[in-house]
Amino acid sequence: MTLTARLMAGAAMTALTLGTAMPAFAAEKWDMPMAYSASNFHSENGVQFAECVTEATGGEIEITVHPGGALFAGADIKRAIQTGQVQLGERLLSGHQNENAVFGFDSIPFLAPSFEASAQLWEAAKPKVEAVLEEQNLVLLYNVPWPPQGLYFKKEVGSVEDMKGVKFRSYNNTTARLAELTGMSPVTIEAAEVSQAFATGVAESMISSGATGYDQKVWESLTHFYEVDAWLPRNYVMVNADVWAEVTDANKEAITTCATEAEERGLQASKDYTQFTYDGLREGGMNVEPASEELMSGLREVGETMTQEWLEAAGEDGQAIVDDYKAMQYSRNLRRPVIRAAVLMPGHDLTEGEPDEGAAQTIGRALHRGGGAGGALSGGHPHLDRGPDGRPLDRQCLSGRGQLCGLCHGRGQLPRLRQCAEPRLAYPRVDPAQCAEHGREAAA
Repeated sequence: MTLTARLMAGAAMTALTLGTAMPAFAAEKWDMPMAYSASNFHSENGVQFAECVTEATGGEIEITVHPGGALFAGADIKRAIQTGQVQLGERLLSGHQNENAVFGFDSIPFLAPSFEASAQLWEAAKPKVEAVLEEQNLVLLYNVPWPPQGLYFKKEVGSVEDMKGVKFRSYNNTTARLAELTGMSPVTIEAAEVSQAFATGVAESMISSGATGYDQKVWESLTHFYEVDAWLPRNYVMVNADVWAEVTDANKEAITTCATEAEERGLQASKDYTQFTYDGLREGGMNVEPASEELMSGLREVGETMTQEWLEAAGEDGQAIVDDYKAMQYSRNLRRPVIRAAVLMPGHDLTEGEPDEGAAQTIGRALHRGGGAGGALSGGHPHLDRGPDGRPLDRQCLSGRGQLCGLCHGRGQLPRLRQCAEPRLAYPRVDPAQCAEHGREAAA
């Protein structure tokens, strides 16, 4: 007998024992454990989702949300859903990389450090993640990203050297490895225990969003928050596959609609919450500021190591995710009106006449700050080694938070880019006909 059948049978037996008449339908009671506090935007979004389901199913399914790890600790929620102890719940899947490395795709340092990039990374990873969940008797309903992750400390930190010996709160393989590579001491602590851990000195630092720090009032113990925008991990709401199979088609459609709304609502809340929580940390007395270039440089080196390690662990599936993501980044930037293909000679200034047609170079494409997986980091900014057609591409030339800083002059052996063949992509000072001519040579 399946879980839902057992629940329904129990309800029927209770009604008969009490000698009451059964109503036209008996509402199914679903429990939804969540790891974060009731005031956290993920938990608030979960409550709204639950209310939506009850209303949309006409009361046939009622969901009770249990925030703050009240029903199950965060690390135990996924297993509870899989085994049918609860019908659905929310979990940070990167906390389960030990089961399958693919779950850690959203915690690769500096690969997708913005909301836009994170959305594209999820689009690339979604088929692989859903396939793994299906093997584990789980169905994904919706997911919501956290704001960009920053570093919290109890002291001023200007370099990786300053991090050595610090007791660091870890919550998944990525954060534990980050601690090891920077000389810190990792201590596994669930979100619900963060405040107590800092107050008692069990931990002195963590990497997390402004949301976690704000919700836990970490300014009572910590003093500094550095904006490093390392990654945007995601929380996933999943339902037991056996339970889902017994849901009527009409109610599946209703739940799916509520899930879509929750995903959209949660994303906007995450974006809005980012600056709000930074301001809240400052009001609490914390120093909130971008990390120094020396600190960022050290973190990028660590990020490069961790990226390669993840790709090795995730194998073909991991490489496919990164390749698809890079292809999306490539295509997106070709569509941007500020990005133009140009034919340049090394060191040529577009503001001074026409380019020499003997040398083909590429204009830098503005990507979001971060580290490209599968290739060397260049100043901590991402680059695409190859485009969708397999042709090598030049490095990206970036500054700050994804601002175009000028032209990137590629290596002389690079083939001319195919996109240059399209006159509409030509930089205004470049003769479209000339650009097209070089583009045709490149495509040949």
